[in-house]
Amino acid sequence: MKNAILFFVCLTFFSCSFDNSNPSVLPSYTGAVNEVVLVIDESLWSSEAGIILKDVFQAPIEGISWNEASLDVVQIPSQAMSRLFETHRNLILVEKGTSSKFVSGSNLYSEGQYFAKITYKTQSDLLGILKEYSPVVLHQIQQKEKARILSKMYFSSSFQSLFDKYGYQLSLPKDYKLVSDTTSFSWLEYSPKDKELISGIFLYQLPIKHWPNATSLLEARDSVLEQNVKGELEGSFMALEPLYSAQKSYQDDGLSVRSLWKMENAFMGGPSITNFVLDSVKNVVFVTDAFLFNPGKNKRNDLQILQIILESSKKKHSN
Repeated sequence: MKNAILFFVCLTFFSCSFDNSNPSVLPSYTGAVNEVVLVIDESLWSSEAGIILKDVFQAPIEGISWNEASLDVVQIPSQAMSRLFETHRNLILVEKGTSSKFVSGSNLYSEGQYFAKITYKTQSDLLGILKEYSPVVLHQIQQKEKARILSKMYFSSSFQSLFDKYGYQLSLPKDYKLVSDTTSFSWLEYSPKDKELISGIFLYQLPIKHWPNATSLLEARDSVLEQNVKGELEGSFMALEPLYSAQKSYQDDGLSVRSLWKMENAFMGGPSITNFVLDSVKNVVFVTDAFLFNPGKNKRNDLQILQIILESSKKKHSN
């Protein structure tokens, strides 16, 4: 492997990283977002090895009211491998060899491609590698997909005054529009005319007295949304769905919550992601609040974009 750039020993197996230094001569990758081609023989796919892979790659996404897998897995046996599959955006190869190792990298058969190769000498080696590295592969694919999405997002100067007001800025896909902007609440949204799809971002601040109590923060969030996000029917407004247990994650001076929203006194709802960030300079909690409405359709990929938008939030530094 002429372009191997890093080798290191890990337990009884070894792992390496590969990157083609001249991807410009390669074709563009193919395949759908969060889809992976897994080349593994049927006998392994239907055995304990397959169970390990399915448990990791097809684990359900949090914050969605039904089960959607983390990845869409297209499994093919080694004899079916062809150029059609080689150029896929995410490619995993599992094959028997003279030693046991894990290799991952990019640009093997196509430009921008992620690939991983698992070579095993014995069945026991294979199970050990899969248990250790399957979560690593999932994380690497998710990071690769994140980078692909970020490459199509940008900071829009048209929202400069809005971001100045809060002291934070976000990177957004180009089709987002400003729906509403008051002194204390802002609403950005992507809503294509040819689809029943709404991806929205709310920006606002909460009093610091609510930090860091998650229950208090979510109650304050509901109060803000009741005042600012009304439905078409009289008396309808956006609120947290109490029947779903919100998934909470504290990180440094922030709290991220995955939950479901509903329109009180109306028939609308969907997943949401809310990030609360303590701004100790302004003595407030800055909130980026994302919601998705896409009835009857899979929501993983659209929710992923919203999560990446929220993660792009950066505090503006005064000159």
